[in-house]
Amino acid sequence: MSAQKSTLSPVLLFGTGVDGQS
Repeated sequence: MSAQKSTLSPVLLFGTGVDGQS
């Protein structure tokens, strides 16, 4: 579970960051 959360955390953060910056 922690592995999935760790993988999803960065993905969501990056996706939001890129979307917000773009």
